[in-house]
Amino acid sequence: MKKTFSIIALLSVYILTSCSNDDSNAIVVNTKTPVVLNYEKTLQIDATSESPMTYESENRFHADVDSKGVITGGHVGETNIIISNGKKSQKIPITIEPLHDLYKTPCPGWGKSKNEIIAVYGYPDNETETVIGYTNYSNAAPLVMYLFDDNDLLMASSVIVKMGYTSSLVDFLLERYIPIAVDSKEYTAVFMNEINESKITTVIYLSVYNMSYMMVLYMDVRGVLNNTRAVDDTILNEFRGAIESFMNF
Repeated sequence: MKKTFSIIALLSVYILTSCSNDDSNAIVVNTKTPVVLNYEKTLQIDATSESPMTYESENRFHADVDSKGVITGGHVGETNIIISNGKKSQKIPITIEPLHDLYKTPCPGWGKSKNEIIAVYGYPDNETETVIGYTNYSNAAPLVMYLFDDNDLLMASSVIVKMGYTSSLVDFLLERYIPIAVDSKEYTAVFMNEINESKITTVIYLSVYNMSYMMVLYMDVRGVLNNTRAVDDTILNEFRGAIESFMNF
């Protein structure tokens, strides 16, 4: 009986000690999750621990965090902020939502066949040998087009946006992509869809089509960007020729 009591007593001390250690290692997050932010908006994480904490973003393209736990919203999408005290860690899910929604991004997947695109979006309103187009894409965008290579595989898409939406269009693009080059003389800008170069899949090119419209190109990074980060004129010319056929500008 005494042995049994001694064992129970020892187990009780062990459990209490373990719980005490767990409590001292715990990270308590008071911030409501998931955290929802917009581009460039900030939020202070409310978390406590008996040990010093560090903060890290799993993907800085979507959100960054400083050493004090202040999150800064990046580009539209989702990631996690990891809080660690050296012994335990907690993940805070982050969602970056857009404020501007001019049109649906026309990137259904590079390398898809023309038939696959038509199966999703329906029979095109207009067509050339290499480009198919759909009119009345949105209130801001009267035309969207898809360009295919010699094997009828998708290599680029383009959206024509009314000039009256220029300011909203710039905000729309900045919320979603990283600007890497701006030419104020030519009124052009180049964006990427990732920070990590190995993860970049799409190049976005903004230019003026005429006095009434802007043109946004979405292109497969594997085939359209050279070492000087200049967009291939062949793609521009393909779309410009199609626009003249599709719309009476």
